[in-house]
Amino acid sequence: MEEYGGVGRSAHHGSATRRLRKIEGIRLLIYNNLRYGSGRDQIMTRLLEKAFAEASKLPDVEQDSLAKWLLYELTSERRWEELFAGSQDVLAKLADEAALEHSQGKTEPLDLEKL
Repeated sequence: MEEYGGVGRSAHHGSATRRLRKIEGIRLLIYNNLRYGSGRDQIMTRLLEKAFAEASKLPDVEQDSLAKWLLYELTSERRWEELFAGSQDVLAKLADEAALEHSQGKTEPLDLEKL
């Protein structure tokens, strides 16, 4: 059985796989639009409207899953924006310290194999 989005599935569940991929695609569309979109002064961008139109065709359980994920992401994004907005001085100081340590040869390349 293969894992997909936290949900186990076997190879013969093609319909379920397509639905899960569709949900993931909608999630990606919504996330990218929220993260990189420029239509904040609009009620809803065309892309977000299209994503919600597609999501409305999903079964109730999948719509609820998508809605929970979206609400979580929006809340999380707002929280991070608030945290980072109040920590610019701290982040700048940490960046300066890291740059100094690097220039003094106190850093080493990241080895992904050791993680």
